[in-house]
Amino acid sequence: LGSYECIAGDLEKAALLSLYDSTGGDNWKDNQNWKDASKPICSWAGVTCKGGSLDNATVTELNLNGNDLTGTMPSAIFELPFLEVLNVRDNDLYMEFGNIEKAEKLDTLYISAIDVGSIKGIGQAKALREIHLTGNALTGDFPEEIFDLADSLESLFIAYNKFSGTLSKRFGELKKLKDFYAYDNDFTGHIPSELAQLENLQNLVLAENKLSGTINEEFSSMPSLKLFSAYRRLKPGPKLHGKLPSFSNVPQLEGLYLDYNHLTGTIPKDFIAASLGSELITISHNLLTGPVPLSLDSFENLNIEMEGNKLSGLDSRFCDNRSWMNKAVALYDCDAILCPPHTYSIYGRQNSTESVCQKCDEDPDVETTPYWGSTDCDVPIDEQEILELLYSSCGGNDWYNKDNWLSSESICLWYGIDCGEGTTVQAIRLGANNLVGTPPEEIFALRQLHTLWLHSNPLDFKFKSIERSINLVDIRLDATGLSDVYGVGNANALVKLDLKFNRITGPFPDELLNLETLEFLSLTDNRLTGTLPNKFEPLSNIISLRLGSNSFEGELPSFDTLTQLLHLDLSNNKLTGVIPGNFLDSAPKRKPVEIDLSSNSLTGIVPFPLDEFDNLSIYLRDNKFTKLPESLCDSDNKGWNLRDVEFYGCDAIMCPPGTANFLGRQSSETTPCKKCNAKTEFYGQIECPGALGSSSGNHLNPFFIVLSVGWASLFSFFMCL
Repeated sequence: LGSYECIAGDLEKAALLSLYDSTGGDNWKDNQNWKDASKPICSWAGVTCKGGSLDNATVTELNLNGNDLTGTMPSAIFELPFLEVLNVRDNDLYMEFGNIEKAEKLDTLYISAIDVGSIKGIGQAKALREIHLTGNALTGDFPEEIFDLADSLESLFIAYNKFSGTLSKRFGELKKLKDFYAYDNDFTGHIPSELAQLENLQNLVLAENKLSGTINEEFSSMPSLKLFSAYRRLKPGPKLHGKLPSFSNVPQLEGLYLDYNHLTGTIPKDFIAASLGSELITISHNLLTGPVPLSLDSFENLNIEMEGNKLSGLDSRFCDNRSWMNKAVALYDCDAILCPPHTYSIYGRQNSTESVCQKCDEDPDVETTPYWGSTDCDVPIDEQEILELLYSSCGGNDWYNKDNWLSSESICLWYGIDCGEGTTVQAIRLGANNLVGTPPEEIFALRQLHTLWLHSNPLDFKFKSIERSINLVDIRLDATGLSDVYGVGNANALVKLDLKFNRITGPFPDELLNLETLEFLSLTDNRLTGTLPNKFEPLSNIISLRLGSNSFEGELPSFDTLTQLLHLDLSNNKLTGVIPGNFLDSAPKRKPVEIDLSSNSLTGIVPFPLDEFDNLSIYLRDNKFTKLPESLCDSDNKGWNLRDVEFYGCDAIMCPPGTANFLGRQSSETTPCKKCNAKTEFYGQIECPGALGSSSGNHLNPFFIVLSVGWASLFSFFMCL
């Protein structure tokens, strides 16, 4: 059988066989005809060639999505000279991009939901037009190598990752970009105006990131834009604010999603003026004021969600637009657009017989829901009154710094109060300022509050009413004398919770497991006792879990369900038993991971499965381990313990039996594991039996650390714990 183009098929066949052998081909869901010498490679399952299934060369497409590939993708796959489409998404597969420059015709890459570690090298695929990189657990800044594809890239899908940092101004270089989907990452900062200068951009999806700042008016003039999405329904913290752009010269606009931000001012009179084909506009749950502009009445068919703002008027002429709101106006008149003042609906409007706009209880002394589109009957909040209550409740007259408090200055200028670029309280930072007493529960009524730092103050803090604080993501209450966490489990959005150096007693607080959004938790140096929970599965987003220097006892549990875990500190407790074989089964294997289990009573062997980690810092000193597999100290793990394993082998993990070191391992040429006069049977000992200063306690003596490594190293050492 002849090839579609003149090329020897041996190279392509060899690349495919390498793929099969490297990724468990015998166990694929569909491996029909693979390795069958009587069948042309173009008839193998998932292989497409220019000449059809009877050809034996010129592979153009490889579609193996969800086909149970395991292992590592061989770089030889990029040597397929005519490969245009590679689809290996949804497999238990590890992939790197070395050799990708040889795939000169590679046009489309589907690699979502596999382990790519990083995308270093992808910029060498100069023909790439479309990249699907969704759900790959990628972290860090937006990869600069993407901009090396400026001459070809049209579609980039990176949703459901953990990219962070700001979006680069270099987006302006991607002149051909049509689609940019970055939903559900952790990007911060402004939306770069350079994106608005891309004349070919059709779909811009930035929703559920952590973007803030204003939206540049340049986005109001984009000739090709169909979809602009930057809503924040789930992630709290600083949000987009400032004036709502007019989007007046975006003729192709079909969808605009800006709900649940902090946009202020009035709806522009020329709002979406040229977008006659708009299907859905959502600007609900912002801080918009004034009347709904009558200019919108020119739209014959419009679905526009505006509830949850501070809108003061809706002209009765809007009620004649019977096709509006999916024809709900024909059924419910203007209530289908917005509930009138002094009424409410869970949706701020009526869209069915079950969401009627209901009257609020009338109280002549209280004006409730004065705006159009209310979703509840709450009384408007006076933020200054709440801050004044905090001042009086916590001994404000004796604060170390109380600049501008209780003065006529804007509350945004009061010491420790941050309103961002808006006018509502977003952060309270009054740490180490001599606050005394119990902060009032009313602080949780500050709707836009995202940061509360009251650390290093003698407080009797209570979490009552924390469920009202729907945007609160960051709490620091370390060194306040806190004795319990009752109520904290009702927090809606906490990401960081720092409670170290307190007096919390009893077992691990189960209600902490209710904090499903939590990424950083520190309970170090408290008085917690009992056994640890069998499973930390509810904390599915946890990155850093620090429980050191308590009195937890019992067997060490497995943390095998935590897919984001990078830092785990259980040091200086009373844990016993062995390290479970599945201890960190789901943790990232190719990212730096730090584990501290030192100063417990753990026994047995350090488990072999830890060998899967590329860059592990593991501290095991001062336990009762009897075996350390040599495979954990070989050249594959030279990056372990901050590269100490590369230089000192197994000693960099734990000193062998019969030796000791104040750190229980070797970390430099000046800190070798020294032989003891008396034989010891355990690894990682911090002192020899009978040595001066030896005690039955499990804790390191800081004095010896200072003498050996100096104060600077001591500080760095404890920062690692």
